[in-house]
Amino acid sequence: MLGSEAQLRSKRELLEKFIAEYLPGISNAGEVEAGFDAFWNEERESQLADLCGQEGLKRDEVEEMIKQYNFT
Repeated sequence: MLGSEAQLRSKRELLEKFIAEYLPGISNAGEVEAGFDAFWNEERESQLADLCGQEGLKRDEVEEMIKQYNFT
């Protein structure tokens, strides 16, 4: 399914990581969505920190730019 859905292809690596590393630790099916949200936020923060560090960017300014982009 991940390979055939155009919207999911770019997120395939993240989805596979969640399935392999986080899903086995979730015992209640009702916790999957909350677990995925937490995973997604952790990954987002980690990737944002890496990007800002590699490119010498100010994190608060990048976050503001992302907020503006999402708003528009």
